[in-house]
Amino acid sequence: MFAELTCLQARTGLTPLLEKVAVAPFDSAIEVIYVQPEVTGGDRCIDIGTFASHVARHDDPVSQRFAATLEKWRRPAGSSVPA
Repeated sequence: MFAELTCLQARTGLTPLLEKVAVAPFDSAIEVIYVQPEVTGGDRCIDIGTFASHVARHDDPVSQRFAATLEKWRRPAGSSVPA
């Protein structure tokens, strides 16, 4: 039973995906951007819709799911029935 509960089988497919990860150089500048439901001002602020559209450009499932969730967060609280 213990063997059934633990993952003793080799996982395949992770190594090729990890090899595709591009790491930014250490000397890259870090810029803080504030994500707000609606931009209230400032040059370092973007709204959730802009952020969602940027994330949606990536076609992987995690990015697509995150973009869809961001779009839900744009809606006013109580404007929809929870799923």
